[in-house]
Amino acid sequence: MKNQILYAIVDIETTGSFASDNRITEIAIRIHDGEKVIEKFDTLINPEKNIPYFITSLTGIDNFMVSEAPKFVEVAAQIFNLLHDKVFIAHNVNFDYSFVKNQLAVHNYQLNCKKLCTVRLARKILSGYPSYSLGKICRSLNITLNNQHRAGGDADATVLLFQKILDSDSSNYLEESLKKKSKEQMLPPNLQKNNLDILPDTPGIYQFKDKKGIIIYVGKAKNIRQRVISHFSSDDTSRKRQDFLNTIYTIDFKETGTEIMALIEEANMIKNTWPKYNRALKTVEIFYAIYSYEDLNGYTRLVADRKRKYSNPILILENLSLAIEKIKQIAETYDLCFFLCGLQKPSVNLIKCSSPNCSHCINKYSVKKYNQHLNQALLQIHDDLENFIIKTKGRSENENGFVIIEQGNVTRMGYLICEQENMTKDYLSQNLNPCPLNFYIKNIAYQHANRFPEDLIFL
Repeated sequence: MKNQILYAIVDIETTGSFASDNRITEIAIRIHDGEKVIEKFDTLINPEKNIPYFITSLTGIDNFMVSEAPKFVEVAAQIFNLLHDKVFIAHNVNFDYSFVKNQLAVHNYQLNCKKLCTVRLARKILSGYPSYSLGKICRSLNITLNNQHRAGGDADATVLLFQKILDSDSSNYLEESLKKKSKEQMLPPNLQKNNLDILPDTPGIYQFKDKKGIIIYVGKAKNIRQRVISHFSSDDTSRKRQDFLNTIYTIDFKETGTEIMALIEEANMIKNTWPKYNRALKTVEIFYAIYSYEDLNGYTRLVADRKRKYSNPILILENLSLAIEKIKQIAETYDLCFFLCGLQKPSVNLIKCSSPNCSHCINKYSVKKYNQHLNQALLQIHDDLENFIIKTKGRSENENGFVIIEQGNVTRMGYLICEQENMTKDYLSQNLNPCPLNFYIKNIAYQHANRFPEDLIFL
């Protein structure tokens, strides 16, 4: 008996593609000692739910065939006893394992096996074939596949494929895959392990890509490697998760040096690429702004409106209510006329401000005098807007990360090898990447500024 390891080679048929809301209709188990099959188990299973027509078209299993078959609860103990102390093997193992584990758990059997995937093993040990789907790899290797899409036929073919893998494994790849630190058994079927091996234990962002190289998910992490692995260790058996895992072919990453830079890079990349499986940060932001304009009587007035491209607003805010509230705050702080700030409608015959402290209405200012008063207020507002730089450590020892905040908004970010004497606003602006207006990023910057005031350089 090779290394005293027993393998359980499993194939199942089901009512659908994800374990959380579907059931097993047939299961075949082949116990293999590393040289030959020493025990077999096959049975149809009554799923206690309707088998969809498209499943019947694929497998030939219909509701009538399973009507007299045992329910899963009747064979759960037998299945658990066959599997629990073996290495669980299947073609696309996470699919079969998720179903079997899920249904055993319903009946209080906790399956916790090591796993091996013959898709992944064949790609590594029997490399060079155009496809590793069971049918196509069997044809390429001249493996007989009888009764395809039935559990027994597919399990027998997987046994023969596994035997070829064993015979060709001159570098003991299979043995290495079973080691706990390998993580091989938890990876999605289409992701090569070397993609995981090169991931760093540093802060940054990562991107999962599909077969065509399209980004399908962007994430950020304090530790890229650990965060990526956590995606594959969940027990979530939903359709969305299964589709997500099966779509992952490659991983790219970018180190950022610090968490704040990772958060900003993640937000920017999601906005730019709109990945399929990201939910957060995928909203179209509509900004509002406070503008000034001159009315027909020559008064400079304030108004809240949607931010217009290439406009030069006084302030930019997240929504209309905040913009109106900010105008009210400005009017109260600087004794401006509520009526001329658009905060009240005139009465039928009288233009009168409702603010008891309005200097214009009390002192009967002229148009020129009022405009001067308002312009002084706007200058003070502009001066009060915060301008500072966040300087953090970079991606290497001699590099720094920078985030520039101008007039209260994040405008640029990036990395520079920069000596203290070169650290001027103009120098940084010329050498850092522009950052589009984004209140999520603004909040990140201000949260970091509050937590780490030692990172701030005021302009």
